[in-house]
Amino acid sequence: DFVEVRLRGVPLGVARRCGYAQDGGGGGAEGGGLVLAVCLHEHENKMSVVHYTAKLHPALSDTAVISSKRDCIVQSGFRRYVGCPTFSDHSARASKHKLERFLHAGRVCVASVFAPAQFAPAPLTIFALPPAGASTLHGAPAALPPVVASGSLLGVDAERIVLKKIVLTGHPFRVHKRKAVVRWMFFSPDDIRWFKPVELFTKMGRVGHITEPLGTHGYMKCVFDGPLLPHDTVCMSLYKRVYPKWGRFRFANDEADEPALEQARAAEQRAAQES
Repeated sequence: DFVEVRLRGVPLGVARRCGYAQDGGGGGAEGGGLVLAVCLHEHENKMSVVHYTAKLHPALSDTAVISSKRDCIVQSGFRRYVGCPTFSDHSARASKHKLERFLHAGRVCVASVFAPAQFAPAPLTIFALPPAGASTLHGAPAALPPVVASGSLLGVDAERIVLKKIVLTGHPFRVHKRKAVVRWMFFSPDDIRWFKPVELFTKMGRVGHITEPLGTHGYMKCVFDGPLLPHDTVCMSLYKRVYPKWGRFRFANDEADEPALEQARAAEQRAAQES
């Protein structure tokens, strides 16, 4: 048995890329390629933060760098779109997850991206964005885009916390047993007062806190849990919640976003040339 399905209001550019041409009567099509019709579950037409488990493809060399928030072609189930996944560590028990700046070889990470909601199970394949001028996605590609990562759907959770960590360092200027004057971590008394509640630590294992600023050039008085050595380094860890990059999300044959995709490809090439 066969069923004929007719779609109304399809843009002419989309119909041509799919291999269909409208006839003179305005109904039906001539020729045509394969068009996929899918029934969605409830909420699968809504945007959310989708998380995937991803692992770097073994065929890539050790020098390949797949950074977070890089434009990639994401293929998950029947959906294929251009997204900017953010990578984080994969830990089932932790409530907060550390941002991974790159996709590390041999390690399973979590790729988070703004995309329509989706229910498990669903496989994941991430392709590199082809260079500008190449026909991609559902068109006839000049060369198959290389696979950079693969995995599966982990879940949809907009409340998953991904934290970016940075470490500020300072140098002991004067040391007297457990007390020290630290410089070069801050350069303003207001900044010292703002970060005063944050705990300090040193590379040699001491833990302390800021007592008060000293002067107007960023010097500060600190106290630690034990004697501090003059050649030690004082550190402070700061965390910031990060979100996936929202921007050039598009489906495979969205003609309106083609200029944005070309700009993304050009920016990717410029970044590669500069590095």
